[in-house]
Amino acid sequence: MRTHDMVKTLNQLARILKSGPNVELQDIVINSKTTYKELNKEEIALNITTLLALSKIKKHTWVEFIEENRWPINIQKRDSARNLIGKILKYLDGHPNALKKLKNDVESHRGQGSIELLNALSSLLDDSK
Repeated sequence: MRTHDMVKTLNQLARILKSGPNVELQDIVINSKTTYKELNKEEIALNITTLLALSKIKKHTWVEFIEENRWPINIQKRDSARNLIGKILKYLDGHPNALKKLKNDVESHRGQGSIELLNALSSLLDDSK
């Protein structure tokens, strides 16, 4: 293992430990059996096409979206729209409360705006874990 790989691993471990309760080390229980919903080919195809459509949204729109939600995501000048999508997905994966709030926001706006976009967002935010 290289030093930078070790740093990434330790940072991940630190995030995991920080997100849990403050307990004695010998009392830590790590659930290594996290399961993800298996998707069929049609669901995979739908999600891929949705991701492709999202990747075509302009960078400034993603920046506004991040700022509106007050997510502490580091935005670099060199980040592309796809980089920002990745950062958003990573943030939401590690912050279940932010994901829950976003889902609630989508649900509360059902009657407004593009139903296709809201459905796309809902399908991507589906509880697949």
